[in-house]
Amino acid sequence: MKSLLLASLLAVAPWPARCPVAAGEVRIAAVGYGRPMFSPAPPAWTQPFANFQQWMRTPEGMQATASLAPSLTYLRTIDLSQPAGAIAIAPLSERLPQSAQALLAAPQGLGAEERAALIASVLQARQDAAPEVERRTAAAVADLNAAGEYADAAQTLALQQQLKGLTLYGAPVGIRYKAVRRMAAERAMADAQAAGSRLLAGWRTPQPLPAQDPAAAPDWSAAQDPKKIRIPLALPPPRFTDSKHWSEDLVPDRSYGERLSAAANLFSDADKAQSPAESSALEAKGALLQTLRDKDPKTYSHMMRVGLMAGLIAWKMGLPMPFAIKTAWGARLHDMGKREEPILTVINKEGKLTPEERVIMERHTQEGSRIVAQAPGLDLVSRRTAGKVALTHHETVDGKGYPQALRADEIPLESRITNLADYYDALMENRPYRKGMTTAEALAIMEGQRHKFDPAAWKAFRALLDEDLASARK
Repeated sequence: MKSLLLASLLAVAPWPARCPVAAGEVRIAAVGYGRPMFSPAPPAWTQPFANFQQWMRTPEGMQATASLAPSLTYLRTIDLSQPAGAIAIAPLSERLPQSAQALLAAPQGLGAEERAALIASVLQARQDAAPEVERRTAAAVADLNAAGEYADAAQTLALQQQLKGLTLYGAPVGIRYKAVRRMAAERAMADAQAAGSRLLAGWRTPQPLPAQDPAAAPDWSAAQDPKKIRIPLALPPPRFTDSKHWSEDLVPDRSYGERLSAAANLFSDADKAQSPAESSALEAKGALLQTLRDKDPKTYSHMMRVGLMAGLIAWKMGLPMPFAIKTAWGARLHDMGKREEPILTVINKEGKLTPEERVIMERHTQEGSRIVAQAPGLDLVSRRTAGKVALTHHETVDGKGYPQALRADEIPLESRITNLADYYDALMENRPYRKGMTTAEALAIMEGQRHKFDPAAWKAFRALLDEDLASARK
């Protein structure tokens, strides 16, 4: 798509006619960040350069280039079949003599001295072209910066494609390429958010959680020591410990199912006494979850598993059982926002999400907090915990999560635990495009993502997995 876009820009731009010129003369199109900075090299030059590229990719070519002209290494990666590639080699072709065409076309047939002379000639042409390339790219990026928020996304993308090939001419161009690539990504995200907002026009806007009286309930933020929490909470009802939520048709790894069963038994045996108020709140949670189960049973089962896993991690961290159960319930409600349209339609789509659809999908965090805040019958502690977890369970400690890009202790402890359990379960469950992973396979992937997870939660999580792996080896 990007190449088609750039090709269309090249086709409509007013080009100066290419004609024989003295070596060293450069023909440049009109300045503008959306226009090509150089006339593309004609096939008479692109084909010889393509042959030269193929030789550069051979062991002999790589060794010769590395020893004689390391700065030409990037030349072998340029796609000369695309307009941006023809633009990238234009400054070289304009400075090489016509006699070099034949040598470029068959470098493998040259002797060592001839080949060294050819490489030196190409290197010299690159060095001669660098000042002009730097000047033209700097002018184009300056035009883009001057356009500011009015910059055209398609033209920004076209400039990015040109700069990628022109990085052959030195570090300053490479720096400009990275800057424009970042600007293009930011513009694409802004456009996606705008498009997502248009798609959501008329749909409800999630409301923030209602303000709570600090004196009415304890502060459950991560700043407070959770080991001091001693408030009894509602326990998971038997129907939520049903093993069908981790049956092999959903999560094929048997050790995962055994761990979830153990967690369910642990929490159920913790405290069987319930007051009338706790029983009422328990029924309210069940009724709330049922509204999602009626629409998407698979997501419902995912929430049941994540809840048990999050509670088990909290317990393994040495936190009090009431806090572990509170975390389990918050995690069980973490994806409530996915019951709403058009979020439900987007998450059940087959294939990769478009940027606009991803904006809609990420809205489930805000929508989930709204649903929990407005749900009738929930006790205050459950409402606050589940609301926070629903809103922040996709935040990561490195600050690259959503929707608020919170970092480290800015994220509630329950959400940091839920984020880890949610990530793990997503790897373990069967997907339409792949089978659920084993514990060892999931761990291998998550080791590379450790920077996203709370260190204390990760340590407890690894302890749980190591126990399972050890038992599996016996």
